[in-house]
Amino acid sequence: MTVDREQLLAAVAQSPKLVAAHDRAGWCGLFAIDGQINDPVGSRPHEGRAAIERFYDTFIAPNQLSFGVEHDVVCGMSVMRDLSIMSVMPTGLRINVPMHLRYDLVEENGALKIRRLYAHWELPQMLVQQLTSVQGWWTSLQLTPRLLRHQGAVGLFGFLRGLSGRGRAGKRAAEALLAALGAGDAIGAAALLAEGCALEVPFGTKVALPELAAGLRGMAWRKLIGAGDYASATVQIGPRRGVALFGFDASPEKIASLQVFV
Repeated sequence: MTVDREQLLAAVAQSPKLVAAHDRAGWCGLFAIDGQINDPVGSRPHEGRAAIERFYDTFIAPNQLSFGVEHDVVCGMSVMRDLSIMSVMPTGLRINVPMHLRYDLVEENGALKIRRLYAHWELPQMLVQQLTSVQGWWTSLQLTPRLLRHQGAVGLFGFLRGLSGRGRAGKRAAEALLAALGAGDAIGAAALLAEGCALEVPFGTKVALPELAAGLRGMAWRKLIGAGDYASATVQIGPRRGVALFGFDASPEKIASLQVFV
């Protein structure tokens, strides 16, 4: 199957349409047989059709979700989407969540399917929005039993794993690296990288640090997000807009991988 950029974007565009229509079978059917959802990144993954259906019943079915898509980047068989999602809960509570959403697609029986979905957003910030009003507390009281009903105790604690990880603390290192690369400072950038750090710009293409620093001079950035063991940022490199993804292993002070979807 020969796949072009427009086909990948069309496949990804089905997700918000089916969510808005509350089409459970259609949305779950977007995923490959071994499909996996990481939402938010750092929480326990939902893998396989049954788990994806339970994810839908827990987080999508009760709510009205609208996708404010700002920009899409296609790299190979992956689409990185820069967006925010507005969620209107059954109680009427409205929560806006800034996000970077990565779809890894695969061909399955002649059709494009989502093999992996990675939603980079900050669970602590969402909970702060939720718990600053009586309406928000009432929403939480409804969500916990629903989580237990569809996900069980293991799923509840798996969801709360999204509160941990090195990504949020690593935002400081990510911001420092962005500043160094934007200034063309390869020496300053090197001090922030772990030994053996993989650099991919664009995603899937390995580059050396001096080449990277020269190519990203003048880069601007905003919307820095920490989720699980990753940080992500919206970047502007001349006329090109994309998303930088920073991975952390042993320490949030050293960046183990950098992938720029641009």
